[in-house]
Amino acid sequence: MYPDGSQSEPMLLDCSWQSYYIQDYFDSQEGGGGFDPGGGGSSGGKISPSSVYQPAEGDTFFKNSVTPTMDVQILNECLLAIMEYVSQELCGLSHNVDYFSISYYNEYGIWAYLFGVNAEHVMPFLAKHFRSRPFQGFQNEINNGRMVITNIIVQGQPGITHAVAIVGYKPNGRLIYMDPAKGILWEGVPTMFGINFVFAARGCL
Repeated sequence: MYPDGSQSEPMLLDCSWQSYYIQDYFDSQEGGGGFDPGGGGSSGGKISPSSVYQPAEGDTFFKNSVTPTMDVQILNECLLAIMEYVSQELCGLSHNVDYFSISYYNEYGIWAYLFGVNAEHVMPFLAKHFRSRPFQGFQNEINNGRMVITNIIVQGQPGITHAVAIVGYKPNGRLIYMDPAKGILWEGVPTMFGINFVFAARGCL
């Protein structure tokens, strides 16, 4: 608008955009499975292999005051998101997802948010960013103050796995883990974990 009251044709001064994504999850329960937007539960009276974590007396964690939530992952970045969480818990948030994403691209020429992380790259990439030791059992690692980065099967998607971080265990042996797809702690039976990698993290590099 000019001082004399006239106005120009509309002009584009700036523009911005924001992307959104919708992701469906399938329950890993025994007997039937099915769409599970919130998670947990059982089917046909059977105990679910995984469910939302329920605090109870006797639960053991790798440290006091484990953070129970995290930012939900973006697209295929489950490993990078869980690396941010582990970095935060072990080292006071040494690096975030963007740092790990750029590091992965520089190392392998792949953008993880588009294509995920190649299974062959997982262990060497983790070793590039975290101090570790040979894995000696989930409970043993937790008892010695270490987090375990590992993976689980994605129900309904054959051949696809999902990175999580084990932070504790319950008296009944169920493991307590952070799921970056849901942003909260879950618990599950030990046989769910370690599909093709297990990494005991004890510090950041």
